[in-house]
Amino acid sequence: METKIGEIARRFGLKVSTIIPLRAVYLVDSNEGRFCLKKINYKEDKLLFLYGAKEYLAENGFDRTDRYRTVYRKPFVKYKDDLYIMTKWIDGRECDFHNPLEIQEAARNLGRFHIASKGYVALENSKAKSDLGKWTKIYLQRCEDLIYIKNLVKMKSVKDTVDTLFLRNVDTCYRMGLSAVQMLQGNGYFEQVEEEEKEYYLCHHDYTYHNIIVDMEGNQHVIDFDYCKYELRCYDLAHLIMRNIRRFYWDFDMAMELIDSYHQVRSLSDRELKLMATLFQFPQRFWRVCNRYYYEKYGWTEDVFLRYLEETIGDMPFQIDFLEKYYKKFM
Repeated sequence: METKIGEIARRFGLKVSTIIPLRAVYLVDSNEGRFCLKKINYKEDKLLFLYGAKEYLAENGFDRTDRYRTVYRKPFVKYKDDLYIMTKWIDGRECDFHNPLEIQEAARNLGRFHIASKGYVALENSKAKSDLGKWTKIYLQRCEDLIYIKNLVKMKSVKDTVDTLFLRNVDTCYRMGLSAVQMLQGNGYFEQVEEEEKEYYLCHHDYTYHNIIVDMEGNQHVIDFDYCKYELRCYDLAHLIMRNIRRFYWDFDMAMELIDSYHQVRSLSDRELKLMATLFQFPQRFWRVCNRYYYEKYGWTEDVFLRYLEETIGDMPFQIDFLEKYYKKFM
């Protein structure tokens, strides 16, 4: 008797030989090669936006992505109330962010992605996603979160080690957040938004090692577009930089190498470089760790949270030193 997953794979028009479950996906061997089958947790209109984005990128020369297999011109199969997608399996490995050459190529490839995305207009019946113009609101909301959490902690009759450490550092992080908001206003954020909004550029929004697959020839493929949206392109670059330099005590030289690598493909404006400073400035990691523990009740034990909080706070002097060097060079 055919299994549910086997039936879904067959509906994609394949003769299936084997199906192997791998974490949240299925590896499907078929008469047309290997594919990745996955149930998605979002609606058809969002999927159509992502499908259109990948097809548009391919039309513009950026075809190394996990494009969708279509059935009757639709990039999904519906099984009861669930949507399933199928993409070509890319034989390779995750990008090695410990290898400077691979990180630099990832930065160049990001530039190619941004260039190819120019002009993408969402398909009819799709739901366009955009964070353009939202940085100020997001920053202010997260600053308010810190004050809310601070007030909650201060009301506790008995404060533990975690509470004491949080209270000792929250005001500094709050000031860093407000400073980032002021920097947005002073460095042309809304002018940059207005400029890029007219051109319809895409941002991957989760451009990290496990979403970059290096094939046997060394080519890099970009996968998992679930968070892709209209956004300032410098957001992607700034977050690629932060994901790497944090592991090396906010290494300024590494950041400059990644900026230079990206710049080889797509020129960065002075305004973009200044706006990236606000992303480096905002205490995102402190906010995220504290928000998950106090506000979202993430399920961490006190010991686990204490370790994360200590790591985050211990990281801050290196972040501040990096910011001083960055300001001196670009501001």
